[in-house]
Amino acid sequence: MRLFNTVALEIAARCNRRCKFCPVRYNKRPEEHIRWHDFCKALSELGLMGYTGRIELYIYNEPMREKAYLLECIATARHLAPKSCIMVATNGDYCKGPDDIMRMYASGLNQLLINCYSKGLYERRTPWIKALPSVISRERSVYSVLGWRQKAVQMLDKSEVDAFGAGVFGLINRAGNIPEFLDPTHEPVSRMCAKPFRMLNVNWRGEALICCNDYHGDVAYGNIADNSLLELWTHPVITEYRKRLLGKDRSLPLCRVCDCHSGAYSHNVSKPETEGAGAEVIEAIYESNLEKRNAKGNTQDS
Repeated sequence: MRLFNTVALEIAARCNRRCKFCPVRYNKRPEEHIRWHDFCKALSELGLMGYTGRIELYIYNEPMREKAYLLECIATARHLAPKSCIMVATNGDYCKGPDDIMRMYASGLNQLLINCYSKGLYERRTPWIKALPSVISRERSVYSVLGWRQKAVQMLDKSEVDAFGAGVFGLINRAGNIPEFLDPTHEPVSRMCAKPFRMLNVNWRGEALICCNDYHGDVAYGNIADNSLLELWTHPVITEYRKRLLGKDRSLPLCRVCDCHSGAYSHNVSKPETEGAGAEVIEAIYESNLEKRNAKGNTQDS
């Protein structure tokens, strides 16, 4: 099984926006951060394996919401996993200009994506990008993993939902987690998905997720506090998903209501070498987590 090329470590729980195409709009999370000890443990493991892939410091959180904390996270990631490519995607609402951007690069950032979700923001923020030094590339897509010495920035105008486009910019139903905007699929689609083959996603609770579309952690199958990243990457639960996706089988929880068309990084797709957990085990995990969530109230992730 090939190693992940991206690790997403959700450094905090909250986002300030309520975009209709995101599960954040329909749910409420606590004011919490990833446990620092666990965050450093995961980064140290990446450093020890000489990891050269990408580290994303977000999933559904807004990373710049606490700028000093973000800078500490970036610097720690650079120190503990020095050969990695560190990425931040932000809505830019807490950014005041090029100085804030340069502080992130000075701390060790490689890639920055600024999404402009309101009309006029792209035009108002364009001078920020123009003011950055030429060593920060504007030509390369931030979705390409860079070398640890390289730097790139990209800003996208996403103020018109209908104009998002296709591919990595296409809208998806987030595994049924945005039902008021895009419906869950009624029948599983017969389509391969590369996400579980290339990304290891860890939410702010330290839980390993099947993919980034598991907003609630409904199929969370381990925790970085108790397991190494490699143990989580080869876990029987995510292995079962991979084996089924290789046959375009999306009958398991989350996948069966998801319309994700992910095919990016198809070269990361490889045949799992270990046994899967089996559908019954995964269904039991899903039902248990769903029961716990419903007991707290569907709008609470705490």
